[in-house]
Amino acid sequence: MEAGPHPPAALQPESPAVVRDLSLVPQRGFRRTKAAALYHVGTKAELVEQAYSSVISDFVAFVQARVDDAPGSLERVVAYAEAHIDYMRNHRDHARVIAETLDDAHPTGIDDRPETSRRTDPAVDLIDAARRSGGASASPESSVVVATALHGMIDSAIAAWLDRPEFDLDATKRVMRQFVVCAV
Repeated sequence: MEAGPHPPAALQPESPAVVRDLSLVPQRGFRRTKAAALYHVGTKAELVEQAYSSVISDFVAFVQARVDDAPGSLERVVAYAEAHIDYMRNHRDHARVIAETLDDAHPTGIDDRPETSRRTDPAVDLIDAARRSGGASASPESSVVVATALHGMIDSAIAAWLDRPEFDLDATKRVMRQFVVCAV
C-alpha cells in the first residue's frame, strides 16, 4: 500500500498517534513499519522524509555539540568524524533509518550521499579552518577530496557494523584520526 488517505487535522505529524507510529520506523525499519504510520503521514515518501529528517536533526545536533567542544581546529575535524561513529553506535536504530533511506536498491528521493555538497560542506569548512590555523599538515589534496574520502570511510564503517555488529568501530576511529592528521 503506497499511500493512505490524508489524515484529519487531529492526526497531523505532531499528534501523539503519529509520533508513536513514526517511532516504530527506527526500531523496525521502513519496510517493516505498520501501515498505521502511512495512514497518518499520507505516502511512503512522506513517511521516509519525516523519519529521516527527525533522525538527521538529532544527529546533526550531536555532531555539532562534539565539534563545538573540541579544543582546536584539527581536533574539531577529528571530533566531527568520531561523532559520526559515536552517534551511530549509540543509536543503531537511527543508523538503520539512514542506511535504508540512502539504499540505492530502494530509492527514496533523498540524495545525501558522501559526495554531495550537503554532506561534504561542513567537513570542508572544518578542514579549511584547520589548514588556515596552521594546526594541520597542509596536505596538497583539496578539502573537498579529503571530506569526501572521510565521509566514505564513515559510511563504509557504519555499513559494515550494521551488517556485522562485531565490526570494530573503535579501530575505525583510530584509522580516521590517522587519516585526518595526514590528510588535513
